[in-house]
Amino acid sequence: MKKVYEASQPGCGRAKSLVTNFFSSRTMSALPRLATLFCLTLLGAHAAHAQSCVGVSCDISYAPGVSDSVVLCLNSQGEAQITSGLMATYTTTSNPTCCSVVRVWENAAATNPLTPSDPDYDLDCTDVGRMIVVWVTREVNLPPSGTGRSAAIRFRIFVRDCSPPTIVCPPPASFTCASSY
Repeated sequence: MKKVYEASQPGCGRAKSLVTNFFSSRTMSALPRLATLFCLTLLGAHAAHAQSCVGVSCDISYAPGVSDSVVLCLNSQGEAQITSGLMATYTTTSNPTCCSVVRVWENAAATNPLTPSDPDYDLDCTDVGRMIVVWVTREVNLPPSGTGRSAAIRFRIFVRDCSPPTIVCPPPASFTCASSY
C-alpha cells in the first residue's frame, strides 16, 4: 500500500520521508526543529494567501474623511518623510487582504517612484509652507512588482510646523574663578 501511495504522488513520498526523519532524529535539539516549524508555518500561510490573490486587480480610494489635501506636520525635531506607510493611512481599497502594497509616485502615470534620494522625500523646516503633489497606488503583494496595480490617486501635501521645537538645556552650573582672573 505504501508503494502505491508514493507512486501516485511523485516526489511527495521522498519529501515526507525527509521531513519525518528530520523531526524524529534524536541527535538534534528542539530549537532548530521549532524554528523550522515556524518558518514552514509562515511560508505555508504566505503561499495560501498568494494563491487567493492571483489575478486580482486592485482599486484605491481616499480613506473615509480624507480628501486629496493632507497636512503633514513636522515632528519636534523639524523633520518628516513622505513614505508609503504614511500615505497608506489616507487610502483604502475594497480588497485590503490582497491589495496591501502601497506605493508613492512623483507622477500621475505611476512610472517615477518617490524614493529616499528624492528631494521631496525627506522634509525639514525649510519645506514649511510648501505644497508637494504625489500620486499613490495599491497593488497585490505578489511578484512581479506592480501586479494588479490600481489607478493612481493624487494627494496635495501641505507641509506645516505643528510642533514646538524640543530644546534641551544643560542643568544650571556655578563656576568659581581663581583670584588671578
